[in-house]
Amino acid sequence: MLEDDENIEVGAVNCATQNVICHQWFGIPEFPSLLALNDYHGMRQEYRGDFQPEPVIAWLKTVEKEWKWLMHSSNLIEINSIKHFNKQVMSSDEFWIVVYMDGFDCISCQTAKTNAMRLSASLRGYTGIKIGIVSCEDKSANALCYKDQGLPSRPHAPVVKGYSTGPKGTNRQGEVLYNTNEVEQHIALELLERTVRLSLADKIVETDALDSENEASTSGYEKDKPKKEDKKPPERPQQPLWNGPKRRDPVGWGGGGFHEVPRGFRLQ
Repeated sequence: MLEDDENIEVGAVNCATQNVICHQWFGIPEFPSLLALNDYHGMRQEYRGDFQPEPVIAWLKTVEKEWKWLMHSSNLIEINSIKHFNKQVMSSDEFWIVVYMDGFDCISCQTAKTNAMRLSASLRGYTGIKIGIVSCEDKSANALCYKDQGLPSRPHAPVVKGYSTGPKGTNRQGEVLYNTNEVEQHIALELLERTVRLSLADKIVETDALDSENEASTSGYEKDKPKKEDKKPPERPQQPLWNGPKRRDPVGWGGGGFHEVPRGFRLQ
């Protein structure tokens, strides 16, 4: 059904014979599982729904539309050393959000990078804010992550830090914006995006003026941006597809499922 679609390729993996692909590369949690992937940008989206062709295709088309917007509008600035961090973040008066990842290929890292692209694309056009990403796997960034910023040793979940506006000399390590053990990453970033976007509502500029700015960006998305003859850039989706690991089912009292609350008993 997608044979004529030039943007979507479909493949299948037999996890009984391809254990490395399923578990080491992609961490497949259950069967069947369906992922949308883009290897060039290191993007990942997990499907939650019926495995009939029609709903699957509808989901893929939605992901395709959103990812076109992400590739055009996001502007992640890759920071790869302490020297680069000092130049980009510490010497800046802007508010910075930096996502420190264990690498760009790990399972949680691909999801985190995709969500970081959503954060960046959603805040496109707002002045005074930058979004950075760091691959702590790179040798050049090792000292930045673990000595300068005090991150836990590898492997670690993505860590998101904020660096205040104005001079940053007294707060070099910024602030961790949420505890990854208490809040799911994609939920935290969605809340962060809405909060920042609303707080900067009066500081937005025309996005057309942004296409040629930010020479410091190393996101590599330029080749996916519409050419000048294109009528208009991709539309912002009504609801970005914030995505993360499937939440575990809640366990009822005593571990035996849900129980009816006794009459006269009120949950606090």
